[in-house]
Amino acid sequence: MTDSLSWFVLIAAAAGGFTVAMVGETVAEMLWALAGAFAGMLATLAGLSILSPPVRFTLATSVDVAVAALWTSMLAWLVTFWWETLTGRVRRSRPLR
Repeated sequence: MTDSLSWFVLIAAAAGGFTVAMVGETVAEMLWALAGAFAGMLATLAGLSILSPPVRFTLATSVDVAVAALWTSMLAWLVTFWWETLTGRVRRSRPLR
């Protein structure tokens, strides 16, 4: 599991890094996107370990972890962006004319 866990951490870091590279503009957005990716990874591994106790690094489990990490990373970014817009830290863009 230790070797598998290191691979899953790398997958989550890559998913969070992808979100940060695509949409992260402030430090808070970047940190919460990375934290969301790791939370998604941990939730997926917890769910998989309940279903089948020894979780192994396979293509199916790595895809599950990557998808969950991307989803939670984007959700964490959206919540952070919403909060920053609500509190005035990020200005709303003007509509195009």
